[in-house]
Amino acid sequence: MINHIIRLITVVLIIATIGFNSQHTVFGTSFGDSKTKPVGNKSGSIQKAADGSLIISTADLAANIRGYAGNIPLKIYVKDGHITRIEPLENSETPSFMKFITRKGFFGSWNGCSLEEASTREMDTITGATMSTDAIIQSVRLAARYALGKNSAETDSPLFQLKTLLIALVILAGLALPFFFHSKRYRTIQLALNITILGFWGGTFVSLSMLTGFFSSPFNIALSAIPVLLIIAALIMPLAGKRSHYCFWICPMGSAQELLGRIPVKKIRPSARTIRKLTLFRETLWFTLMLIMLCGTGLQIMDYEIFPAFLFSSASLPVLIAAGIFLLLSLFINRPYCRFVCPTGTLLKLIDRDKEKKTLPHA
Repeated sequence: MINHIIRLITVVLIIATIGFNSQHTVFGTSFGDSKTKPVGNKSGSIQKAADGSLIISTADLAANIRGYAGNIPLKIYVKDGHITRIEPLENSETPSFMKFITRKGFFGSWNGCSLEEASTREMDTITGATMSTDAIIQSVRLAARYALGKNSAETDSPLFQLKTLLIALVILAGLALPFFFHSKRYRTIQLALNITILGFWGGTFVSLSMLTGFFSSPFNIALSAIPVLLIIAALIMPLAGKRSHYCFWICPMGSAQELLGRIPVKKIRPSARTIRKLTLFRETLWFTLMLIMLCGTGLQIMDYEIFPAFLFSSASLPVLIAAGIFLLLSLFINRPYCRFVCPTGTLLKLIDRDKEKKTLPHA
């Protein structure tokens, strides 16, 4: 147990350091030469332009509201009490996600809306970018309330929205039910739910972007419920003896590879020597990527993990191609991406490195 805790702390320090290199904050706190500066000071959130219009920045005002990989600060332009446009500021979200949201016209949904309307307006999140679009909705509401002089601390927890609730239930099922059910039929249902609800519908998965964003952004339990559940599955479950629990019970990409591997085609069984070489490749790749990002360079590498491929319209072409290749390979080789490439999975394996023998349930 002590060894597991030491490894867990090591993993958290690696993630937090990469997050700090990316956002220059740890849990929303930026570190200067001699003092820390907490993010969230609401002063200076509203500026008045020469034409009398208002410009509201949510960078500090809504710093506690996080999307998939962190906070999404906005600049909201208001004239005569009505929103004229909304622009996203620099953020840690995956660029393809933000392009997808922009292309869908999401930021223009509030154009012409009064501040009073914006403070309570119900908006549908975008499938495939649920956490990101929900964070934007919450930030706009908070900014409107602040501009109107209302209680700016009031936010609507996304946990009670149906879509987010279903995502949470699927993660909880993957966390708890494997302790009680061990049948192939149950596992098949869980894998299918992971792919459809977490993958295609919710765009919810653990990745380097998600982990670094979690540890660099301000923590708010009500607005971070889904990331917290994923963190428990990925980092805490190994302490309960459930090795690689997230990878084998919740990860949508791992689930898709396993189900495809059940299709009755002739399988390729690599030799022990080949497996050792491929494992060495995975570990060398991981070490190289971590070293680059720990040095504060090449942080955009995180955007090219293949998990966002579930979100067809938002994923980049290289990600879609890579995901397609590995999913095709999984017809013939057991979980090829998980076993021989995945940087996130390799990072998580550090927590229980002393147990080399896998306990993957039989398909």
